[in-house]
This record gives sequence, C-alpha cells and structure tokens, in this order.
Amino acid sequence: MILRKFSNLCSAALFALLVTSAAAGAHAIVTGTSMNGQPLAANRVAEVELHFNSAVEFNFVRVFLINVKGQETRLVVKAGKTRDAIFIQIPLLKPGAYALRYRLLAVDGHFTDNLLRFAVSEPK
Repeated sequence: MILRKFSNLCSAALFALLVTSAAAGAHAIVTGTSMNGQPLAANRVAEVELHFNSAVEFNFVRVFLINVKGQETRLVVKAGKTRDAIFIQIPLLKPGAYALRYRLLAVDGHFTDNLLRFAVSEPK
C-alpha cells in the first residue's frame, strides 16, 4: 500500500516535471544579438542578427520596427547561418528610442511575440 502511494506520487512528480519543462522550452527566446546592448549608429543602414534558444521556421518570421510615436514598419528579414538565427535589415534611422516587434514560429510549433528595445545614437 505504501509502495503504491509512493509510486503514484513519483509518477505525478515526473509528469509535472515533464509538463513544466516542455512549457518552459515552448517559445523561441532571444539569447543574443549582434547589438550586444550597444546603440546603433544614426543615419546608417545596419544588419542586426538575433539568436534564439530554439530553431525557428524562417517562413513564419515577421519583424516590425516601432518608432517613438508607435508607428510600425515591416522590415526585411534574412535567414541566419544556423536555424536558430535571423538577420534583420535596419534602415537609416535618426537618433532615438526604437523597438523591434517580432513574431515567429519555433520548430516545436509554438509562436513567440516579443519586443526588443534598442537605441540609435549619433556616431562618435
């Protein structure tokens, strides 16, 4: 009787662990960028690389630039060198605060929507 209860408890704990592990890994999260927290230079075209913790389905990647007024512009995106990376073409921008809003599909079938804030400053 005690052994059966212990077995049921272990099974329930294992199931909970598997479910929470799957949920934690269910979205593509940015693990690195070519910006490395630095501002982009104003009035220069740039290419930004994003790396994710999961491979992404490139045909289901959309990225928009958001300016301080909240206006959105869809950006050109290229596949990265690996399936967990993308390249984003950044147009000429004036100094200020911006964000990249992206929506993408991870290979596990989960969509991710998120914002990545960045700054543009005058070149030094």
